[in-house]
Amino acid sequence: MQIDRKTKAATDRLLTEQELAQRQGRAVKTLQNDRVFGRGVPFVKLGRSVRYRLSDVLAYEDAHLCNSTSASSSERKGGRS
Repeated sequence: MQIDRKTKAATDRLLTEQELAQRQGRAVKTLQNDRVFGRGVPFVKLGRSVRYRLSDVLAYEDAHLCNSTSASSSERKGGRS
């Protein structure tokens, strides 16, 4: 899928961990644990600050779409885990 320049600029907005936690209904501590163990949404480290590119958040969420609550990770939409 090709993203035009204006759309890319809008989706590359940086989210704080508080914004991502609120967006996904998760605790900030869960996001912090995910980073320690190399899981979750890719992040950007700017000095001591952690930010998440909206484009990465959207890609991560798309990769984790499911068609059924009983679907295994290999059966998710798109076949990615």
